[in-house]
Amino acid sequence: MSIGLFLTTLSLGFFISSFLVSLVKRVTGIHGGQGWLADNINYGRLDCFYWLLAILSFINFVIYLACAVWYKPGKTKPGLEMEKINRICSEEKC
Repeated sequence: MSIGLFLTTLSLGFFISSFLVSLVKRVTGIHGGQGWLADNINYGRLDCFYWLLAILSFINFVIYLACAVWYKPGKTKPGLEMEKINRICSEEKC
């Protein structure tokens, strides 16, 4: 199951990446221009594309921080704790 989840996550990331590249090419290449992602790297504006990626990563980090602050862990279920196990083990000289 973990391999399937890993491969699904990987393929979803590739799909989103391809969608983002297509979207940037379509939006920045209007009116017959080369856009940020030109066929010839000398005519493109890769710096703008990487700034876009940096901004998206920053937004993702801010959302992560908001979720981390908002999350409150629930109460733990009763069960064996390590301290009890260690105490029992030391009394019986495991």
